[in-house]
Amino acid sequence: MTLTISEIVSNICSEGKFAGYPTTYIKLQGCNLYCSYCNHKNTKRKRMSVQSIMHYIFKMGNEHIIITGGEPLLQETIFVLVYDLVDRGYQVMIETNGSLQLEDTLYKRSYCYSLAIKCPSSGMGNKNNYKNLGKLIAHDEVKFIIKDIEDYMFAKDIIKSYKTKANIVFIPLITEKNIARQLSQWLLEDKIPKARLCLNHLNCQ
Repeated sequence: MTLTISEIVSNICSEGKFAGYPTTYIKLQGCNLYCSYCNHKNTKRKRMSVQSIMHYIFKMGNEHIIITGGEPLLQETIFVLVYDLVDRGYQVMIETNGSLQLEDTLYKRSYCYSLAIKCPSSGMGNKNNYKNLGKLIAHDEVKFIIKDIEDYMFAKDIIKSYKTKANIVFIPLITEKNIARQLSQWLLEDKIPKARLCLNHLNCQ
């Protein structure tokens, strides 16, 4: 069984529940969205077997694994990799763009999702699948990449309108000057439950 990937790298995670941990990123190729800020549209691609990917993971030696993209859920084989990883005791996160339907969870998953709700500045706000918010569980997270006040107000409305058990992460778009400071002030004022700010954004999702 194979996956189409762009690269496998080791780095310190900069956002979300794995922030600060040495993490292996498995970056898959292919996406069904075209976000304005995405930096993975023209990356190289290659086919790799699950066994070959596991070899890289063993070599890098990190306990935390993030499967990102592109859009990982476009490749069903990722769950062969995910189940192998969690059986071996790895902490696994799947980053998804939120447009594809998640599975119904009747049990506590041993892996977690980081689900990105697309704000207006992404150009993909009409692709969000809001039913997914109700399928997330307590160790998952929902993230909003914020460029401006319009994005922030959109995110607040989504949080108010759709119930979720997941934690909320706000990430300022790194290319926008002063947005991190503004976003931190808005969050201090609004005190959104379960919400926190992460100050870096390295990945497409």
